[in-house]
Amino acid sequence: MVSEDGRYDRLIDALYQAVLNTDSWADTLDHLSAFTGGSGAMLAVHDVHRNTGAIVTARLREDLNALYATRYSSNPYTLAMRPDMAGRPVSFNALVDRKAVRRTAFHADIVAPQRIIDLVAMIHPRFLASGAVGGFSVALDDRTGVDSSKVIERMERVASHLRRAIDLSFAMSRESATYAPTQFLLDRLSTPALLLNGSGTIVEANDKADRLLATDNLLDTRDGRLVALGAGQNETLQAALASALGAANGRSGGFRESVPVRLGRNAMPALLVLTPLPMAAFAMFEVVDPQARLLVQILLPEGPLSIDHTLLAGLFGLTPAEGRVACLIAAGIAPPRAATMLGVSHNTVRTHLARCYDKIGVGSQAALIRLLTPLSA
Repeated sequence: MVSEDGRYDRLIDALYQAVLNTDSWADTLDHLSAFTGGSGAMLAVHDVHRNTGAIVTARLREDLNALYATRYSSNPYTLAMRPDMAGRPVSFNALVDRKAVRRTAFHADIVAPQRIIDLVAMIHPRFLASGAVGGFSVALDDRTGVDSSKVIERMERVASHLRRAIDLSFAMSRESATYAPTQFLLDRLSTPALLLNGSGTIVEANDKADRLLATDNLLDTRDGRLVALGAGQNETLQAALASALGAANGRSGGFRESVPVRLGRNAMPALLVLTPLPMAAFAMFEVVDPQARLLVQILLPEGPLSIDHTLLAGLFGLTPAEGRVACLIAAGIAPPRAATMLGVSHNTVRTHLARCYDKIGVGSQAALIRLLTPLSA
């Protein structure tokens, strides 16, 4: 049987392994549960205002994690958390009306099925941002045989390591976020471009996008979000953004890679090209420090991209006719209008476009735009 000091050493080793490999947090929480004598442990962060959050658990029912994070982030326990509690373990039974908790759906759906009779939690200051709260919790059930005071005593013994592991994980997660397009890169795109976080709020925009949104047109911002003001357009835009953000968050199913939006009453539509971005190394920190999750490029209907056809020929082997079609389509122009502009039939444009897709190695107009736009003069 492993001694308490042996369990302590294993927990400390596991904590700093989790800093280097965030996939091992569940294993680390298993060591936390073993060291404290709890029936399970969790690392969770909750946005109690939006009732959303993220959670990692050990020795608790994983099938309840999604329900907890999406429906019960705002619950009697998290609502009882206060900033002045940060850094010290406390028993929730000392903070809440237990009889009132038993009458809630949260108790029926989350607490009772796991036979939890108390939780000892330690809030981490890093999670006290933007209305969020979170940290480590150790569960006690009616089979544990350990009272809350003993769990608190053991958590106090490792409190400094718990705090340090979160601080280091947060720092490394921020460091890994260099995958995201920076303002420097945004400003070098030839199109107006914006970055949206996981909730759809604009976090960065290049000068071209700022100028476009400042003009009197049917594309605007409202409460930090991109909106379309044309009749019936915003519903389509919001659905496309939500679908693309869902893809960025790992939800299965396709998403709409581009969406047309009219900038004026009688103007040709601009084409918004949506590119999901990968999550940060430790997704839990997205709740308190949202990173860019979606790149939105606004392709204006100003005519073909200024790309030398010989460049396309050298890079992709396109013929001059195929190059002209590729530039028009990449400029957001629909094939029928491209046919009219080139003085050829719609079928000819479709044939050229199919050859372009095959030679360039893309399968959609949005993918063609992403590839050719940086080549524009």
